[in-house]
Amino acid sequence: MQTNSSRRQLVKSGLALTIALVTGLGTLAGSTQAKAADNPYNLIDPTTISVGTMGDAKPYVFTDANGNFTGFDAELFRDVARRLGFKEEQVVFTGQEFSALLPSVANGRFDVAVAAIGTTAERKKTVDFGDGYLAGYLSIISADPALTSNQSTAGKRIGVIQGTLQEIYAEKNLKGDIVKFPDNNTAVAALNNGTIDGHFTDYESAKQYVERYKNLNIT
Repeated sequence: MQTNSSRRQLVKSGLALTIALVTGLGTLAGSTQAKAADNPYNLIDPTTISVGTMGDAKPYVFTDANGNFTGFDAELFRDVARRLGFKEEQVVFTGQEFSALLPSVANGRFDVAVAAIGTTAERKKTVDFGDGYLAGYLSIISADPALTSNQSTAGKRIGVIQGTLQEIYAEKNLKGDIVKFPDNNTAVAALNNGTIDGHFTDYESAKQYVERYKNLNIT
């Protein structure tokens, strides 16, 4: 296992915690690990920054009508990369399931991950985190107005994204059956077709789906 000083930097955003991206990459660059002069940030490829992300975590990161990754996290990271001397085309975003992002950073597939990722002590064992920038809330999206508390989820099927802080919280606190999904869009589709009764997610992401689907509410 790599030591803290040699682990690749995970740029983190979102749930309950945040990032100072410059500090994050600066920490990586300033580690005691020996570095070649042509690769001061210890990147997989010194000419690019490979970024793991997901495409449906609006407003943090999502794909636009042209299939390009954008959103607050994505644009913030692009700005950090620009300040470090990288051109926009040298920052390469790749989408995948959330549950695979942290392992992919730890295993060297990506240099960083940007996708509304919260910090936990367990996660810190395998990846490094930047400072946080946002304190957020967790919410349930549902067409059932009775889902208003942990207790009210008893006997209900509640969706979560696998690998997220929502999953951790739900398994410890919600009384209903927890159903795991790879991404928000799949979970909300299951909610709309009646496969689950509610979807437990970040409040900012929840607002986007409630605006899109008028039958749903943040409960």
